Amino acid sequence: DYAILRIEEPYYLPLFSGDLAGTFNAIDRREVGVSYQEISPDMFDVTGHISKHPLELKERLQIRPYTHKAGDIELERCSACGGPQALSQYNWDLGRGIVENESTERRMAMLGPAALDAIFEELERELGENIPEVVIEAQRRFVKAGFSSSQEVRSVEDFRQELALRGVGNLREFEADKSGLRVRIENPYLHLMLVGLTQGLFELAFGREGDVEWDLIEDGDLIIRVISKQ
Repeated sequence: DYAILRIEEPYYLPLFSGDLAGTFNAIDRREVGVSYQEISPDMFDVTGHISKHPLELKERLQIRPYTHKAGDIELERCSACGGPQALSQYNWDLGRGIVENESTERRMAMLGPAALDAIFEELERELGENIPEVVIEAQRRFVKAGFSSSQEVRSVEDFRQELALRGVGNLREFEADKSGLRVRIENPYLHLMLVGLTQGLFELAFGREGDVEWDLIEDGDLIIRVISKQ
């Protein structure tokens, strides 16, 4: 009726707890509750146990389906393992269970976007229309704090490859100069974070702040426009 996992350096404890709950529920077919306790710095015991979900959550956090378009990107392959060659830019520390970007030394994690999109939509319903602006601004600041390189926005093909490697979309149109930037992305995942990413990269590349506008059009493509304030 329970399972306890001890984990060091979890990528994000609430999402890891959700992973445990979902796995437990899929195997046991009963509803699950999760609790966790810090045992030592960066080490936690996470416990899944039989429990009823709060009723108010039953109809919330619905995963919406995505509509995909066929892609056209070919990534260079590693001759040894057959995976994308670009993954060699990461340091895979299997002993610690973490992945780091060698150039930025930031930790990376591979997450399914559908759950995060559902969280953002639920926060917007519960807390108000400014939630998208908060997510975009947080991502813009994160990018400008050194997460990405300004070269990604100067080389269109590199930028396109980086988006594809992360599985967040296919860059189909790109126009940029110091007055502004416009992109169109097919198959966008985590579109609010993509908006903040694009705004932050423009500001890094051209050294000026910009206002951002965006729209998810009927066929599912994401249009982002950044307009220089100067």
